[in-house]
Amino acid sequence: KQTEINMGHACPIDRLHPDFYPLLIANYALGGSSLSSRLGTAIRDDNGLVYNIRTSFAASLGAGAFKVVLGCNPANTRKAIDLTKEVIADFIKTGANQTELEVTKSYLIGSFAVRTLSSNESIAETMSQLQLFKLGDDYIDNYADRVNAITLEQVNDVVKKYIHPDQFKTVVVGP
Repeated sequence: KQTEINMGHACPIDRLHPDFYPLLIANYALGGSSLSSRLGTAIRDDNGLVYNIRTSFAASLGAGAFKVVLGCNPANTRKAIDLTKEVIADFIKTGANQTELEVTKSYLIGSFAVRTLSSNESIAETMSQLQLFKLGDDYIDNYADRVNAITLEQVNDVVKKYIHPDQFKTVVVGP
């Protein structure tokens, strides 16, 4: 038996916002992977409170949401929620570090072709997004440059600007 927890709040940026790429990097460093992110390490590996934990933000033609999704033993629900909020508050306070920035950039750039060009479905999705968001014909060629151009200062600025654990709405489903 597992409890599923969703915590989140509105995030005011859309896909074309200048802070999209810094927030993309911040999101991945904070919780983009259960195995290699700040939350994954602290909540899953160090404390054993969750089976999985991830963050995401939805940026489309309009604003979306920033959210944290985790699954845990029902007995760990309160501890997992509280520690998740503490780790996020610390991430906001101290910011990402240089290693997190480099690992995240490497992952985003290295996995780009797999995510966007590995199947007919992903190619069609990528091409439709290029049109929908008016990303330009050079988007695929310049993706790595766009990601690499983001500085640690930009990442840490957007964390303070757009991630607010005190505004989370929380839904818990399970036994």
